[in-house]
Amino acid sequence: MSKLICTGAIDGAVAFVAQAVSKLDEAIKQKGLDCPVGFPDTNYFLPVIYSFTGRQMKTLADLRSILEEAKSLLPARPAENVWLPYLGSALDAGVAALFAAK
Repeated sequence: MSKLICTGAIDGAVAFVAQAVSKLDEAIKQKGLDCPVGFPDTNYFLPVIYSFTGRQMKTLADLRSILEEAKSLLPARPAENVWLPYLGSALDAGVAALFAAK
């Protein structure tokens, strides 16, 4: 995979996570940490996060913890003259973006 594509994926993931953190902070201000999240009238948790981590997202506080994990997955952009593989970093960024988008 080209460095240009991987760099774009990483940049996009960073933007998704930042936007999700901002929106979550707004929701916590309005509704509090104990506000429930999920699909109304079902027993479903956020399925992408659950399938990757096995963790059930029940409250806004739970979402805060998963976004902290998403931030920890965000890699640095590949250096200009990098000779090491960077596909793994791009995949980690993709998982972080999935967590942030759900």
